[in-house]
Amino acid sequence: MSLSASIVDPKLFSEKDKMKLVNELYHVHDKIFDGVDKNQFTNYVINSKANITNIFIQKYQDQAVGYGAIHFYKFDTFDERIGVIRMEAGFMPKFRSGNNQFHFFALLKVIEFIISHPNRKIYFLGSLVHPSSYVALTNLSKQVWPTMATPLPNEEIKTIVNRLSDLFDLTPVEPSNPHVVKVGWKTRETENSRHEWSNITKSSAQFYLQQNPDYKEGHGLITILPINMKNVLDIGIALVNKKQKKAVKNFWMQSKLNPAALKKKVQPSIA
Repeated sequence: MSLSASIVDPKLFSEKDKMKLVNELYHVHDKIFDGVDKNQFTNYVINSKANITNIFIQKYQDQAVGYGAIHFYKFDTFDERIGVIRMEAGFMPKFRSGNNQFHFFALLKVIEFIISHPNRKIYFLGSLVHPSSYVALTNLSKQVWPTMATPLPNEEIKTIVNRLSDLFDLTPVEPSNPHVVKVGWKTRETENSRHEWSNITKSSAQFYLQQNPDYKEGHGLITILPINMKNVLDIGIALVNKKQKKAVKNFWMQSKLNPAALKKKVQPSIA
């Protein structure tokens, strides 16, 4: 399957080209998510108030099949300079598995931001609306909060969550649980898929579902990851290891040493 990718900065687009970009990406978005109209999507992804926005666009046969937007915000207070990274992404199911291009693109952009802002405390802030996003993130880093091991924030994380929730106007679904917020993005999935997620034994998936059982209503779990060079390099290593494992698995599935593959090749034909 031949895929192409490009990276764009929507701030450099004319209004006409920006609207063309909106139409192209919203066509993809609308097949993956419900609950967000085109104007809301435009404000979230294209016309973000972030200081820096870059959008990764994946195409197949010249048609967009996925996008990933990364936004960098800078906030200065009297006592602290903060950088906040936020992302939105949507890839059609057929083009998700094994595709690390967006991950490596995002990683390089994060490294650029770290290098160019050495005196800033930087955090990734997610309001994750599906367990798959949370599981993917916790697979890549052990520094994510919250987790099964650390469900409650320490004082530093509590301060960060409160500060960032105010900056981004994140409204809790219930006052008793300020870490689950109203987002509105609802992942389109079948009842069967939702049922499969509820039965997954992986601890990170179970933790997400415990914290955000009504994610199908467009609720998101606030997720924080401190961003520094060590954490980013650890994520890079995890991505490389994941890619290598997939390559080894593919090799084994096609190998003459694999009994299943061998059996498949020598099945007799029926006359």
